[in-house]
Amino acid sequence: MRRFFFQIAILACSWDFGYSQVSAIPSESELLGTYKLDDKSRSLVNDHGLDPEKCSLSLKKDGLFLLQNAPPGISDDKSPTESLSKVGIWSVSSVDSSGFLIELQGLCVVPLSEKGERLAIPITIGDGDECNGIVFVKE
Repeated sequence: MRRFFFQIAILACSWDFGYSQVSAIPSESELLGTYKLDDKSRSLVNDHGLDPEKCSLSLKKDGLFLLQNAPPGISDDKSPTESLSKVGIWSVSSVDSSGFLIELQGLCVVPLSEKGERLAIPITIGDGDECNGIVFVKE
């Protein structure tokens, strides 16, 4: 009798390694403010021909977010050759007892994350199977 063993490969993307989903909701003052790209994300944005210094995400007290000069592919709003800027409503919600999600209305719903006590918002670019994304880290 022959036995067959199958090895299952788990696809892991490196663009968000080291970040973990927050398990306690941060205070409003911790959430509000400007988020800038981490080093890996800066490189990816630069590869898209965009200036990583101009790419940012701001969470405002009035419940609005402002995304500026992001690479194409995180939204279908723009053609693939243009940078993306968008204003919308943001909110945080819990997912059972496993953590919290942040929704950037019309853009994404992603795990609210952290690394080294700094809040982070990871956003996939394009198809998730392509393993492309950027991480905004709170300044």
